[in-house]
Amino acid sequence: MQPRSRYFYCFFLLTVVLLISVACRQNTTTAASQKIATTSSTVATKNLHKPETRSKARTILPKVRTKVRTLKQRRKLPKQVKHVVANDLKHVSGKGVVKGVVKGGMRGVVRRPVLVRWYRPRYRERRFRAPRVKLKRVPYVVRVKAVPWNYGSRRIRRIALTFDACSWSWSRRSRYDKRITDILIRTKTPATLFVGGKWVLDHKRESRALLKVPFFEFANHTYLHGHLTRVSRARLERELRWTQEIIYTHLGVIPALYRPPFFESNRRVVRTAAKLGLRSILGDLPSGDPNPKFTKRVMTRGVLRDARNGSIVVMHMNGGGHHTAEALPGIIRGLKRKGFTLVKVSTILGVPAYQQRK
Repeated sequence: MQPRSRYFYCFFLLTVVLLISVACRQNTTTAASQKIATTSSTVATKNLHKPETRSKARTILPKVRTKVRTLKQRRKLPKQVKHVVANDLKHVSGKGVVKGVVKGGMRGVVRRPVLVRWYRPRYRERRFRAPRVKLKRVPYVVRVKAVPWNYGSRRIRRIALTFDACSWSWSRRSRYDKRITDILIRTKTPATLFVGGKWVLDHKRESRALLKVPFFEFANHTYLHGHLTRVSRARLERELRWTQEIIYTHLGVIPALYRPPFFESNRRVVRTAAKLGLRSILGDLPSGDPNPKFTKRVMTRGVLRDARNGSIVVMHMNGGGHHTAEALPGIIRGLKRKGFTLVKVSTILGVPAYQQRK
């Protein structure tokens, strides 16, 4: 055999050996990635919002994590597989739980995850303490129908401005933007003020002064602005009842209207409020003032464009509206130019603002 043919033969054998080793390594990588992805997807497809399946997930997920970690260290996973499996595990074991993460066939590379449905974790009720003042019990309750209200009559050209005075557990003193109420008083514009229980305790003097304004009315906005659809039944009742007692103790009226925080409401919340004599008022025209990008021009243009007969405009008076005080004069002028009559929520719905014995 000649020297050239020997070199060629050796090169050929070396190439064949390398190809066989690469093919074997790819097969093992594919099998490992399929095993990890199927394990994580089976964990995710279960109903992890149930306690019994959640405990099973806690035992399975650490094993999957260790497998992924070892394969990453050995560099036996392709980049796309690393990324998708890591995201899969992060979704399954993180704040939210995904149902049905991996969908589609797998041929060496896992397909991108398809998020079907998110499940929120159990709501932790922290820092929910009773008010440290003596409260008077509400002497009577006028039961109402458990029906949420979003707007008034579409036949009459009237519109209602509402302002939320939210109160938070993490703030020592609730905020208050006095410029908004000054504009309403100067222009003699009727408005409904949805006040939180802690906000009234932090601003007793201001609350009494605002109650004396004849074209203002007070409504319930819960005690500490909790997520009512996720809290326990006991806290849900206390959020509403404590605010009723605070307003009755310091202002002498019993509200008949309330607005759920974050617009989060369901049948349980509406029924619980109705037992306390509260009608659920949402609104169909949010101004978007909590968004700092909604400038004076954007807010004014949006409200005037979407205003309809019977609309209920949602704004904030606790400093949560970044440009509310700047946009409010233009909104009032624009609505009047369009022929709208500004009224209170009780007027636009034809219901009493405060509970009274028949």
